[in-house]
Amino acid sequence: MGFQVHTRETGRVVVVEAVGKLTLTDGAIELRDIIHVFAANGTTRFVLNLARVEFIDSYGIGELVRSYGRAKKPYFSGTQKRRRMKLRARNAKRRHK
Repeated sequence: MGFQVHTRETGRVVVVEAVGKLTLTDGAIELRDIIHVFAANGTTRFVLNLARVEFIDSYGIGELVRSYGRAKKPYFSGTQKRRRMKLRARNAKRRHK
C-alpha cells in the first residue's frame, strides 16, 4: 500500500489524515507539501491523524518534525503519548540551537 493524505477544514483547523507508509519513497514529500501549502495560506492549526499510518522511517519522522515546526499549533492524533512527546522534544532542541 502506498501513502494517501486526506484533508478537511474544520473552522480554522485543518485535519490531515495520513494512511499507509510514511517513508522517503512513500508520502513524506506529499505530507510536507500539504502542510506548506496550508501554512503559506495562513493556516497555523493542524491536527495530523496518524492512526492509520503503518510504518514511519527516519525520513518520515524528519518530515513530521519539520511540519511540527512549520505549524504554530500542531497536534498529533492517533499516536502514543510517548511518541508525541519525543517529537515535541526534538523540535524544541532544534529551535534552541
